[in-house]
Amino acid sequence: MLEATAFAVRHNLEAFADSGLTIERVRAVGGGAGASLWPKIVSDVTGLVQQIPAETVGAAYGDAALAAEAIDRPSADWARVIEEIEPDRRDIYEARYASYRQLYDSTRSIIHQLPGAER
Repeated sequence: MLEATAFAVRHNLEAFADSGLTIERVRAVGGGAGASLWPKIVSDVTGLVQQIPAETVGAAYGDAALAAEAIDRPSADWARVIEEIEPDRRDIYEARYASYRQLYDSTRSIIHQLPGAER
């Protein structure tokens, strides 16, 4: 479910914010960045503008883009943004996100036992 993954993205962004970091936008990389639905859902769930770069090869590209920004070279051709997706439907996800957080908080003590539990 795309929404569940987007809720996890929002949850992570809230953890960054709780640590004092200000997140103003997100940049999509990887397979889902080339689709129109996935970035739109993430923007709507997080309430943040999502940038789509010309190259969306994957996380290594995202790492390189962050490094370029850190040294004030964000305009490099390979890191140029070709589209920005604005959130415009966050309201439809608010109640669902609250349920996601309630479920996470209720299961957080056991949720990390699930991967590999069959071993």
